[in-house]
Amino acid sequence: MPPSVHFHPDGDVFVRNGDRCYSDTPANFARDFGKEFPAMPAGAIEQIYEPSKRHAIHGPDGVMFGGDMPWEFGDEVLAQLDALLASKAERDTQEREAQADLMRRQAEETRMAQSPHAHIDLNALATQVEELTKRIEKLEQR
Repeated sequence: MPPSVHFHPDGDVFVRNGDRCYSDTPANFARDFGKEFPAMPAGAIEQIYEPSKRHAIHGPDGVMFGGDMPWEFGDEVLAQLDALLASKAERDTQEREAQADLMRRQAEETRMAQSPHAHIDLNALATQVEELTKRIEKLEQR
């Protein structure tokens, strides 16, 4: 697939080059790239940049006008495609790990709530043991 930067009408950002493809929301793109995708003109719903070929800004009824050629931002994004993919992979891994941790904590909380010993207050139990120990010691002294 030829290199391209595409702000899709569904709201996602796509960056393609050969068999490599990055796609995500504009917010995640900004996290991964370190810069926000430039705002499109009023009424625009899509932007497609293919270096040396086209830079089209689309509205609901088709092409509104052409964008800068070359497009400095688009060329920068394409040059950083590998870094974008690595950043997304790292973010996805962190999100999966955080989700797994949350699920483990929730499972442990559920297990504890269902345990017959879940209602025991360990501090109160320690206090009772201490009091019983003192009573036993007094009885033994008699």
